[in-house]
Amino acid sequence: MIKLGLSCIALVGGFAFSQCLDVINPTASNPSSISVDCIGNVPAPDPLVVTTEADNSGVAPVVAFVSEFSDGNWCPEVIIPLLSSN
Repeated sequence: MIKLGLSCIALVGGFAFSQCLDVINPTASNPSSISVDCIGNVPAPDPLVVTTEADNSGVAPVVAFVSEFSDGNWCPEVIIPLLSSN
């Protein structure tokens, strides 16, 4: 097997196979915090607020909503969305 950057080339039975092994995670900045006065005014999760996602593979990662959780306080309550990128 010959490893070249992100690519691996393997010769098996006279056939060449190319496989990508990327061990570097994608990057993205956190969206800005917002403050609302009422729990009813908390906006729905929106992965599109992440605009700086990037990956060293050259393919733009897809950002998706996973879940959200509260810090358990009520004044103020902090709700943190959990987003993922592939």
